[in-house]
Amino acid sequence: MKRELVSQISACVYKDALLQFRRPFGVLALGAAPFIALAILIIAQNSISNHVDIDAFKCGCKCLDCYNSTGVEPCTPSGSCSSQNNATCSFLYSSVNQAPFCDVKQTPLWPPLMQIPPDTLDTGYIAFTGGDEMDTTKIMDSFFSNSALVASKVAESYVKSMVLDEIESMDGFHQSGGTEADENAEELEFIEATGALVKGLHDFGVSMATSDISSGTLLLERALIPEINEEKKLYLLQDGRSKGAHSDKVMSSIPKSVANLTGMHVATLNILFKYFNSSDDINNAIYQDWGDRSAKIIGAYDWHLTNASNLQVDIWANTPRVYSPMDIPDIQRWAQSINIASNAYIKYFFDGSVNLAGIRDMPRQSSVLTVDFSTLLGPLFSMWLMHAILPLHLNSLVYEKELDLRIFQHINGLRPFAFYASKFVWCMGMYSIYMSCFVGFGFLLGVKMFTKNIISIQIAFFGLWGTVIISFGFLYASFFKDRRSGALSSVFYILIMGFLANVVLVLLIEQENDISANILQFFVPSFCAFRGLYELSQYAFLADQSGAHKGISWNTMATDNSMMLVLLAMLIQSLVIPLLALYSDYLMGNVDGIRRGYLFFLKRKSKQEVSRVDGADSSSHAVQGKNSEDELDYYLGHLSETELKGRTSRAKKKSSLAEYLGSYADTSLEIPAAREDEDDTRENSKRLVQMLQRDPSLIQHYDFSVIYQAVQKYSEYDQLEIDLSLVIQDQECFAFLGAAPGSFKSTILKMTVGLVHQDQGTILVQGWDSRDKLPLNIPIGACWDTDILFHELTGWQNLKIFGMIKFGRRANIDAYIQNMIESLDLHSSIETRVAQYSGGMRRRLSLAIALLGLGDPNGPKVVFIDEPSAGMDPYSRKVLWRALKEATKSVSVVISTNNILEAESCDRIAVLRKGEIAFLGSPQKMISRYGRFMWLTITVNTTESRKQIIKCVRSTFQDAELVSEFGKTLKFALPLTANQTIDAVFRRMEKMKLGPKVDIADWSVSNLSLEDVYLNLLEDIE
Repeated sequence: MKRELVSQISACVYKDALLQFRRPFGVLALGAAPFIALAILIIAQNSISNHVDIDAFKCGCKCLDCYNSTGVEPCTPSGSCSSQNNATCSFLYSSVNQAPFCDVKQTPLWPPLMQIPPDTLDTGYIAFTGGDEMDTTKIMDSFFSNSALVASKVAESYVKSMVLDEIESMDGFHQSGGTEADENAEELEFIEATGALVKGLHDFGVSMATSDISSGTLLLERALIPEINEEKKLYLLQDGRSKGAHSDKVMSSIPKSVANLTGMHVATLNILFKYFNSSDDINNAIYQDWGDRSAKIIGAYDWHLTNASNLQVDIWANTPRVYSPMDIPDIQRWAQSINIASNAYIKYFFDGSVNLAGIRDMPRQSSVLTVDFSTLLGPLFSMWLMHAILPLHLNSLVYEKELDLRIFQHINGLRPFAFYASKFVWCMGMYSIYMSCFVGFGFLLGVKMFTKNIISIQIAFFGLWGTVIISFGFLYASFFKDRRSGALSSVFYILIMGFLANVVLVLLIEQENDISANILQFFVPSFCAFRGLYELSQYAFLADQSGAHKGISWNTMATDNSMMLVLLAMLIQSLVIPLLALYSDYLMGNVDGIRRGYLFFLKRKSKQEVSRVDGADSSSHAVQGKNSEDELDYYLGHLSETELKGRTSRAKKKSSLAEYLGSYADTSLEIPAAREDEDDTRENSKRLVQMLQRDPSLIQHYDFSVIYQAVQKYSEYDQLEIDLSLVIQDQECFAFLGAAPGSFKSTILKMTVGLVHQDQGTILVQGWDSRDKLPLNIPIGACWDTDILFHELTGWQNLKIFGMIKFGRRANIDAYIQNMIESLDLHSSIETRVAQYSGGMRRRLSLAIALLGLGDPNGPKVVFIDEPSAGMDPYSRKVLWRALKEATKSVSVVISTNNILEAESCDRIAVLRKGEIAFLGSPQKMISRYGRFMWLTITVNTTESRKQIIKCVRSTFQDAELVSEFGKTLKFALPLTANQTIDAVFRRMEKMKLGPKVDIADWSVSNLSLEDVYLNLLEDIE
């Protein structure tokens, strides 16, 4: 069985390869997609890199001449420089935005500034609340308490000496001679000045504030750097509740010192404190006072239940700029607000202090602005590319379902496992080649997401995604029966899911809502793919910015489990989604054409549950207590009742079609209670079926090809549509004949091969129950009224594929194919695509597939054909029936037709009326039973003699009836009786023709054709 499954898988892979070769556009588009997409990313990357490669995103250099410079106003970093010295570049010549790109060995120290709202005048409020109003108020009283005053001269000397000591202690900064010391002289002076300012402010214990916006670096404090066309204001904070004279004198001199150093105006801001009952009241006050320029709430504190053993405080900063994910990250001024609060807490409860002296940036090397567009937007493009296999996979699956090819292959013995395995192998092969090109080309182009991350993690990620997307394709395809709508919807799905993931998932990740993000990626495969790509791109971006050699690694995943969760989610999805796809396929009837209930896998009983072996009606048995095989021969007509009674045993033998269809009238078989208009062979067939039901072992000893045991089928309104008991023997040509629609002959054939389940009874085909799983080597062939073929392939390729499905990779398949080509005269077009075939040629090819393998042990033993000659020309019809007659020498042929000429060529006919057998027997028996009259056709010389002829015929022949009258031709129906035979009619017509008053030009007499008998039968049973 394993070998046959492998053969079927290889046959399906061979088929998919041929079909894909016939559709080169899809493969070319898929192969070109990664190259085009990555090329677009690289072009966009180069365009952005050229856009940011300007002076604004480089370290500033010394300006030699400015367009707007004068003797009073020198060049500034924000000025319009007409020429500059590119050899002398430093953060001193840079704007706030340029400074982060400079090479800085020692960074300046800056005073911590409190952030206050713009347009603040001379007074500001700090709102506060807490659990204990008294303790909270005392804590706030400790906010401003100046240190002991030190004479300005001493302070300046002390600061200068401390700064110089700090500078001299730096290795390599003061080296003898050389250009480096000269270039850094101005930086050292600047660092001395900022250090002196910080030290002076710290010694006096004063705090400063600004309303300027924050920036993305601590290298330069934007509020202390003057720039043209910007009005900046610094504030010196002082307690507005109590001010001493000596303190006022000192405090008034500090703004002047700061202004002399920075060149900017420094104002004094009096701070008042206001208690609120709750934080909600503070929020309301902040928004109510927003437009009041005279007294703004510049900050707020909620101390909660703070005590000596517990510090718990919430801080509000009234900042003009709030960070959002769409902004460039900046460093906001929280340090001073936090330090003031912690220092006040320590002063009140522990009588100590911890003052923040200043803040500074870290030393850094020079850099340039790089925007890795391919890494930042790579997840979206890569996600679309990773889904590109889905429309191609979907088109292949829905194509076979749309043309009923999948069910037809199932009837010809294709196992579901072989179908799924072949599709998976083929799509995984294409996906592997495609993704290898995608990743490999990305490596060659230097895309950071591929070059910076460990290759083994990428293999695991992309490999697991291949299993997920292919499994998802099976599930997605189960809901579609039109390939164009399925492929189009998959394209929309890919685009929409990409945008949704790029918005929703990124938002959840940046908001650190890991639970929601993980739920989405576990339940939505596309979100899982995007999350993995996002992690790869972010790690690659960080590695590139930090100069690290590699991004994500297995060691990294041990501490940050985001990527590990992605791989785990994909592993679970690759196990669960195939089960869902299999369930959906069986539910929708995509596997075998039978739709099932939602809980079909529980095998729940329905109200019309099929009974495997219905109980036989023993009361209809004519003879009881005898050997079963003898009784069966008795019903078949081999034994008379006398012989049956005298025999106790007999040798086993096979019954032939000729014996079964023998003259039942000559046997002693009695049919009790049979109506005169009821066909005795039909009643005999029912009894035969009952015998087989009672003793199923008899089936093994007789050549029964198909057995219908009390088969019943109900409509959705519980109306009985089919009621059938019938036996078809080996090497018999059998026809279901019925007026379409409503006879259900095609439904009976579909029930026989398992495409439709009966509600009651059993159908056995060569011992196989039609409700069971199809055996691997099913002994049937099928040809439906619509030609189910691979139209893109040639006739030879169609025969080859179905031959491999039926017989595996045997050497004699080509011989079987050649036999069918010769038998059905397919030589002229066997190498032509089926799409170019005529209707007759397609029909012959379909029949060749059904008859393929005649004589092989695993070949068909019974062939079912629905409307054999539908759409065929006379020559094709002749070839077809010649092949069928030859086939009946080794197999049984069962057809369904509404063409009486086709039925006349069969050994037996079952005339169906609303799913029941109205007649069962040979065509000759049908004519003899229902052909109860003959045709008499007379042509007269003149139309005036018609009345005389009609009168003569009615007087000469008993019960003669004029059926038709056309011109000079009259047609009569003459009943067949013992005295009125064809010979008697001949004699009387010769006498009539010789009469003097009869003007007959010609006449003829004939029996009814099978078509006439069939029409009479239909009239009788209506």
